[in-house]
Amino acid sequence: MDLQADAALRPVLVRWPKGGRQNMMPGQTEAPSLGANSDGYGVDLAAGFLSEKAVATEHNAFLRQTVAFGPVGTEVTISLTAQHAGAHVLQISLGSQWFGLHKFANFDLLTGMARATGCSASMIPAGEGWLISLSAATTAEPSGGAPFAIALTNNQPEAARVPVYPGIAGRGLHIGQVNVNIGPRAPYQEVLSPEEILSPSQPERWHLLDDGDHLPVVLPAGTYEMAFTTHLGVVGYAAITSDGLTGTDLLRTERLGDVLIKAGSLSGSEKVALEAYWQAKFTT
Repeated sequence: MDLQADAALRPVLVRWPKGGRQNMMPGQTEAPSLGANSDGYGVDLAAGFLSEKAVATEHNAFLRQTVAFGPVGTEVTISLTAQHAGAHVLQISLGSQWFGLHKFANFDLLTGMARATGCSASMIPAGEGWLISLSAATTAEPSGGAPFAIALTNNQPEAARVPVYPGIAGRGLHIGQVNVNIGPRAPYQEVLSPEEILSPSQPERWHLLDDGDHLPVVLPAGTYEMAFTTHLGVVGYAAITSDGLTGTDLLRTERLGDVLIKAGSLSGSEKVALEAYWQAKFTT
């Protein structure tokens, strides 16, 4: 049954891992960049190859993203897997070059050594490569988010932030599982889109995103109690009186995980059981 005939007012169906979204990356590949010297566009951030171009001395082989981390001073962690090829030094930097303090780290994939400036960094062996990460607090930026960059450094472990140098065509290294978390590093989630995120360690859960929508259902005349939960198992209740003609909107929270309606009211024991069920389904 179609509860909402107007397609413009239908909520968005979202597939996220149980426990919610933790990877704040906007998508699976690098966002388009207008910079002529930025050749990262199109790199698969789940499993890709970042390579240089044979260009004059300029920024070479770097990609960048802007993420809405929240208030200035938010502690964030940027991590990814990396494996050397022709190139063996990879840099992660947080913040733009025009605002805030330089916070970056150079990771030598041959020696296993990291050199951090204004941040903390770690390297953990992972398969034939490394799991590398940078943690730092965000600084003031001119827009609604904070940018970060992943760059090659001409194999210089002590290179400055996003260095300039003439590239060697095709020289590069393998990167993957780019994970951007608020707070400490969390298990990797693959962001296919903001509405579709997958996790190898958590089952998927579907929910509805209300961005100004309505999902009305006409109930027989009478009184009811509605129980509803968010995608994170936060439960709410609402008393309903129906005239048998007017639709009752089921969307009672921005992200709706589930809803139950009972004629009359729910008992205390029913609420306890329902809350336990939804907590287990969406969080624990």
